[in-house]
Amino acid sequence: MQRKKEIKPIVNSDLFSIQEYPSGLEMSNFTPQTIYTKWAAVEVSAIGILPEGMQPLVIPDSKYAIFVHKGPASTFHLTANFIYSQWLPKSGYKLGDLPHFEVMSDKYLGHDNPASEEEVWIPIK
Repeated sequence: MQRKKEIKPIVNSDLFSIQEYPSGLEMSNFTPQTIYTKWAAVEVSAIGILPEGMQPLVIPDSKYAIFVHKGPASTFHLTANFIYSQWLPKSGYKLGDLPHFEVMSDKYLGHDNPASEEEVWIPIK
């Protein structure tokens, strides 16, 4: 966060928490030992010269299911459990092999705030 002001041109104030999981991972096999890549990101209108130590990540257009997690981060596992254990198996969709991410907009009031909201985007096919 302390380096966010170095990134130009930022589209808006939204923050992104992005996860890249191994190709073909079934979330039922996800464990605390699963290795994946995590990004902290902002959206830019063009990829220009990035500050030292930063890398671009382009997420291709695709189909995503979007959910809203309400509450503190400590209850996020309940939202994830609903998405992967209940909604996804009944939806007729399968997970896509693209990044999963959360969008923290102006409704995100902080990690521990019970009134906080964030969007949860999962790739589907």
